[in-house]
Amino acid sequence: MLVILLPGFMPETPAAPPDAASKEDPRPRSGMVVQIDTTEADTTETDNAATDTPQTALPDSTAAAQPESGLAPTAQAPATGADTTGGDGDLDAPIELAARDSLILAFDAEGAGETGTLHGEAKTTYQDSELRAQTIRYRFTDDELRATGPPSDTARIPFPVFEREGEDTFSGAELAYSLRTQRGRVVQARTGQGEASLRGGVIKRYEDRTTFVADGAYTTDNRPPGETPSYTLRSSRMKVVNERWVYTGPIQLYIFNIPMPLWLPFGMVPYTEGRRSGPLPPTPGEDRRGFFLSDFGWYFAMNEYTDFTIQGSVWSGGSFEINPSFRYSRTDYYNGDLNLNVLFERIGQPEDPDFQKSVEGDLRWTHNQDLNPTSSINGNVNLLTSSDFVRENTTDYNDAVRQDISSSINYSKSWPDGGRNISVRANQSQNLSSGNVSLTLPDVLFRQRSFKPFKRDRVGQDETWYERITTGYRGSLTNNFEYTPTDTTNIPWYEALASPSAYREGHSNPDRTNPFNVEMTHNIPLSTSFRINQYNLNIRPNISYDSEWVLRTQRKRLVVDTLDADSPGVGTPVETRVERRNEAGFAARHNFSTGVSMNTEFFGLFPVSVGSFRGLRHRVQPSLSYNYRPNFNDPFWGRTRSYVSDIDGTVQRYDIFTGRDVRGDATQQNLSFSVTNRFETKRVRTDSTGAEQETTIQLLRLNASSSYNLAADSLNLSDINLNASTSIGDYNVRVRSTLSPYQYADVSDPDDPESIAVVNQYMAARSPLTPVRLTRLSAALNGGFQGGSGGSRSADRSGAQTTSTSSPRGGARTRGGARIQGNASSNRNTGAASTQAATGANLGGSQGRVDFSIPWSLDFDLQYNMRRRFGEAEHDAEVSGQFSVQLTPKWRTSGRTSFDIGEMKIATTQLSAYRDLGAWEMSFSWVPFGRFQSYSFSLNVKGGQLRNLLRLNVPRNEAGSRLGGTAGRLLNSGGSSRGGGRPF
Repeated sequence: MLVILLPGFMPETPAAPPDAASKEDPRPRSGMVVQIDTTEADTTETDNAATDTPQTALPDSTAAAQPESGLAPTAQAPATGADTTGGDGDLDAPIELAARDSLILAFDAEGAGETGTLHGEAKTTYQDSELRAQTIRYRFTDDELRATGPPSDTARIPFPVFEREGEDTFSGAELAYSLRTQRGRVVQARTGQGEASLRGGVIKRYEDRTTFVADGAYTTDNRPPGETPSYTLRSSRMKVVNERWVYTGPIQLYIFNIPMPLWLPFGMVPYTEGRRSGPLPPTPGEDRRGFFLSDFGWYFAMNEYTDFTIQGSVWSGGSFEINPSFRYSRTDYYNGDLNLNVLFERIGQPEDPDFQKSVEGDLRWTHNQDLNPTSSINGNVNLLTSSDFVRENTTDYNDAVRQDISSSINYSKSWPDGGRNISVRANQSQNLSSGNVSLTLPDVLFRQRSFKPFKRDRVGQDETWYERITTGYRGSLTNNFEYTPTDTTNIPWYEALASPSAYREGHSNPDRTNPFNVEMTHNIPLSTSFRINQYNLNIRPNISYDSEWVLRTQRKRLVVDTLDADSPGVGTPVETRVERRNEAGFAARHNFSTGVSMNTEFFGLFPVSVGSFRGLRHRVQPSLSYNYRPNFNDPFWGRTRSYVSDIDGTVQRYDIFTGRDVRGDATQQNLSFSVTNRFETKRVRTDSTGAEQETTIQLLRLNASSSYNLAADSLNLSDINLNASTSIGDYNVRVRSTLSPYQYADVSDPDDPESIAVVNQYMAARSPLTPVRLTRLSAALNGGFQGGSGGSRSADRSGAQTTSTSSPRGGARTRGGARIQGNASSNRNTGAASTQAATGANLGGSQGRVDFSIPWSLDFDLQYNMRRRFGEAEHDAEVSGQFSVQLTPKWRTSGRTSFDIGEMKIATTQLSAYRDLGAWEMSFSWVPFGRFQSYSFSLNVKGGQLRNLLRLNVPRNEAGSRLGGTAGRLLNSGGSSRGGGRPF
């Protein structure tokens, strides 16, 4: 065997003696790069050397005479030297070899063929692949690389690492790779991508990017080599396909190196982050329908802009649920989602008295699209089959207690240059308690912003009085549908919408025969303004005109029902009722009003200085306005008619547009007045340059307002409103009160509380010292404290909110990715990226030391209300607060509560604790008081791929039956989402 030592790869000489340390070694000490081109080189046979090659420094595992080491490509690979790249088996590009110490070339060494061995920080580069190791052996005959790491006692030198652009990185104790077949084998291997990593006794890699793992361990706890991960999923056989999914045989959970009693016959876990198609694992649980497996299904990453999910849930009692959802998003153009939820519910057995069987569901669609810079369309549609579906099938407390749902579709268009815009909407709202449904289709609104029609473009000249005239326009067209179902019929609103007969049968008001009401309104304001500088007085006259056009009006008449007596022709009245009917035909209702308003401002200055506060300014802003509106109840305006309201012949006038009775003179001549007082001061501070910086601070704001109706026959003066507010740092104080200037007295029966009423007599007439009486008072004080190094209080407030690892089923399930946006906490795909819990997001802290400055915050809100109409006053007060304490960099506690001072009861209280466990996180939540008492404990992996898979929940619930159905799952799951309906 012939050994060639190339210059630059000389073995290192023994260390020089101390006295020769300063002498320069003439030999080069740096490594050399050798480029070997096998694309056109001729093969030359060389006689084997009879002497041994000095390879004592090489590990035994790399010796050429040890093929039993198992590093050669597997038997499934083509034979050594076979052509897998085309041509005659030559490589497509040169190979670059580099090493720090030496390159040893051996020709036909003991039948092993020509080889080159690199020692010391060796590196080979071929096209887009690179291999780094302590020792690399390259076999020229079949273009195979074999790499080994240092001895086990040399900890500072890394294991061999193989990298290829766009693929996983492999490392291990021993590595073999064929440049021709692009196949490799790694012993004691480790590979991974993103959070996920694979460790195995042996890993085989094929040219189609398929990876086989023997004695594998999967984890998202990426610790350095040599350290044991906090958890692993282990299996004797694993397969990675396209670097996306890991398929396994029997798989078991290990905590550190301790096996856990969590075993599955097979496994399929995500390998990379991002959006990709794949299965969605089920979540077990139990509710009134029995044991269930919820939200299992499949996620389809259709393309860059869309995805589709099909999920289902099954119950042991026979119920099942289907939930398909489709999402789409394109940046700067449109985005939206479509969700359908159908629940086939079965509770009990047919022979049971309380057996229930029904089919219910809901449809949800959201869409937002910018058609162009001046027009857009957006929609939010929520439809359901019954009003009880949301309450009985929600997983969110807010949805369980909500009273109504609404839907809308809106198109808007604007003309910025002309100040005009138009919107076309369709609105639908439904009250979940009464079942009342309101639908408006269409709802067209056109606006013209205020402009000055007589203004002329004159530079340097003041506006004339007519150039200051300002006007605008607002018009609308609506078609309203109102439906309130009766208790006896079960006709849904959409059937009543499609059928007039069903509307008349199902509506609770028998007088409503026409389901639609078309209206068109117009509003034209006209105003101007001028100023009297001598008195600092601003005057603004105004006129407003409104018109309402309808296609039907109402008529009323008295109907007397009679019962035949014994004698023929004689009837006895036994009942009377007022009958309403609609009369078709165009009608217009006109309204107009006019008025004038004035306001001014003056100041009072007080030369008072306290510390850095200089001066006190009292700013007074009085205003006075007069508004006139004629009596439109007068027959002159044609808006009212009369009818006989009882058998005594009483004549009553009513409004033909609303059908309501009208009484008295509706003329209004209101004189409104108010005064605002502001007390301000200046804080003067000197900066580092010696310049003074002034800041205006408002100390107190007082406001008083009232009005006087000149046209009223009594009680002309309205209540007086007094408001005060101030802010001191982060603390806010507000006080509001209402004062009545009139007395109250018994007007009829003193034993009847309703007989006590306000009379037209001023309080000052009875007691000049108390000219008004207090009828309403409210006070509020809120603020907070903070300490430690917790940062701003706003951040602490957000951190005090309870962390929930649930994903409410009210929205589209986010799968991650750059194009599809969504809430990371609602990520139900175990393979998609999800964020860390909010309570753990700020748990950085210092490494290696204890922070004794504990961040904490405490916010409070104190409310007091007093109401007194007549006699005794009613008082209620409540104090609420929330706190957050970060005990250590990894421990955080938070909570919120409220206390009813009047009832001396603790209201809703919620306490929570969070612990960062490195790759895991633990949380505890407790609701000790109130209607929804519960507690939950959760332990789960923080990694996005396994966050929803490796989760332990220990719940306790006492309110699930009160919420109804799957609404109790919010408490049962400790924050995890369960089956049931999707809330709005």
